[in-house]
Amino acid sequence: MRGISSSSMHQRPASPTCWVFSRKSPMTEDMLHAKILVLEEENALLAEHAEDLLLLGSVAEEIDALEEEGAILETALERIAILKDLPLAGCYTLEPEPTPLALYSLWHQHPPQTSLEVDTRWWKTHPKGKAWLGRSTDAPIRLHLDAPANSLEHIILIPVGNQWCPAGLFMFASTGHSRRKLRAMLPLLERVSNMTARRMENLTLLRMQRAFNAQLEQRVAERTTALERSLQRLRTLHTLDEAILSAKSPSGVALTALERLRVLLSCQRISIAHFARERDEVHILGEWTAGTPPLVDGVRVPWEEYQVAPEVLQGQVHTVPDVQKMDAPPPVIRHLVGKKIFAYFNVPLIVEQRVIGALNVGYAQPEAFTQEHLDTAREVAATLAIAIHQARLRTEIEAYARTLEQRVAERTAELERMVALMAGREVRMAELKEVIRQLQEQLRDAGLTPCATDPLGTIETL
Repeated sequence: MRGISSSSMHQRPASPTCWVFSRKSPMTEDMLHAKILVLEEENALLAEHAEDLLLLGSVAEEIDALEEEGAILETALERIAILKDLPLAGCYTLEPEPTPLALYSLWHQHPPQTSLEVDTRWWKTHPKGKAWLGRSTDAPIRLHLDAPANSLEHIILIPVGNQWCPAGLFMFASTGHSRRKLRAMLPLLERVSNMTARRMENLTLLRMQRAFNAQLEQRVAERTTALERSLQRLRTLHTLDEAILSAKSPSGVALTALERLRVLLSCQRISIAHFARERDEVHILGEWTAGTPPLVDGVRVPWEEYQVAPEVLQGQVHTVPDVQKMDAPPPVIRHLVGKKIFAYFNVPLIVEQRVIGALNVGYAQPEAFTQEHLDTAREVAATLAIAIHQARLRTEIEAYARTLEQRVAERTAELERMVALMAGREVRMAELKEVIRQLQEQLRDAGLTPCATDPLGTIETL
């Protein structure tokens, strides 16, 4: 395969022509003309070099403001094709198959349709970023386009690729440029191509950074929302704990819990049941259904009829995500369905390793509750169980105190009556003694002696 690699073109330029004149030898017209020609060539090279620098600056400035690969490639190719009079410029991806990313043509107002075939061995062995120059017939590619036949004489290929930029190929085609002129363009084309590839690489990295930042911001926002929700939940739980513990009766505890739990758990039905196993019944301390006011100190249901879930009796949470999937729902569940409740869970109320009741939470939609709802209900149930137990103990103590107070009052009244009776007996005894004394005095005055002894020991013996 014939062609010229840019590595062989970066040779040391020839030393500039040096003109040495003797002071005594006058400058001839031919010598002056030759010197002018050299200066003109150097000026042309400087002008071309300045033009190349302006092209590089213009391309760098324009592509740095773009954030779309197609626009970057098309802009760079367009500037090169116009300033260097190249009729066709294109960029292709090579994996998984050659596909045009951007094309620019001087033949048509719009780029022609092209198809490309690339020699895989050449692509794998040729250094990335280094140009290949050769005749179109000797190129390691087969380019098919709707352009005039035999119009392309020379082709310049510059393969590019890195881990952030897909494997690609810059292609520049010429119709009338000499090989020497094209060879002089290679360093500029390489720099523009590599500059464009780096811009695409930076754009890819920038997008990755933006995606990472967006993902990070989303995670931070989600975490912040979760923390705020957790903080709000803790505040609500703290308020709920204080309100529950300050309640004086089991029904008061239930009413306080119902008012706050229905918002905290986002449910449509909630009830608090106490298991009175000694009476084989379940006492509904409180119940609330969406659209109705809360009910406290409600009905008492026989134990067998209530049908407590075995998991609850074992101290575990019982969950039913979808009531409609139950094969044979018991009457209690059918009652819930009648109330438009299609998902529920039961949390046991445990005190001293003993299940004393259950917190029942229902939802109108299947699978509506989350793990967060279950965790919150568990935390509330622990406080609720203690509060109900303490409230029942307080109620029992107050009832016993009232009974004891009543018994003390009754006994005191009885003792007072007995004291009153004893006090009356003493008065009557004193009156009786006075009567006996008066009788004794009358007998003495009459000169009579009593014939009976004094059984009370109150009459002196005559």
